[in-house]
Amino acid sequence: WTQPRFTQLTFRRGIVTSARFTPDGHTVVFSALWDGSPPEVFSRRLDGSPSVSLGLPPATLLSVSSRGELAVLLAPPGEHGVKWLGTLARVPISGGPPRPLLDSVLDADWSPDGRNLAAIRWTGGAYQLEYPLGNVLWRPCPDTRLRVSPDGRRVAVLDTSRVVIVERTGERRSLATPPLHQRL
Repeated sequence: WTQPRFTQLTFRRGIVTSARFTPDGHTVVFSALWDGSPPEVFSRRLDGSPSVSLGLPPATLLSVSSRGELAVLLAPPGEHGVKWLGTLARVPISGGPPRPLLDSVLDADWSPDGRNLAAIRWTGGAYQLEYPLGNVLWRPCPDTRLRVSPDGRRVAVLDTSRVVIVERTGERRSLATPPLHQRL
């Protein structure tokens, strides 16, 4: 076991809203709100090269797939916050225009094989968890964050003081999370 090493990667004033390693482990893709500007997606190699904007319209990073694609949330016009509903889109890490997939999305994550996405979205007056897109597993669900399990069989949804594990069948079980002071 080796001691983790921390390296500061950004030096601008603002908030980093999300960051993920690419499949090769040598690049970090991240989204940030710098100096009051709309959300923007950047990449940075760990070899010391500077961060580079991906040149996308205002967006925040949600997930990086094992196949080299980004899931981003395109921001509504004028958005400068850290939590909002937007259009889920996919973008190759190598660049190119975003391909919109689904509107009114809050969060999304790729399956381990990089073929499917899980998402929480607002529709018909409630949030719902879909995995894969179009297959509703839980409605209404919390307006929160999610992650697909490493085996792709479950989705973890954060809900205030608990994590809810949702199976592909829609079956749910809760895991209580201890208060932060008990986890430290």
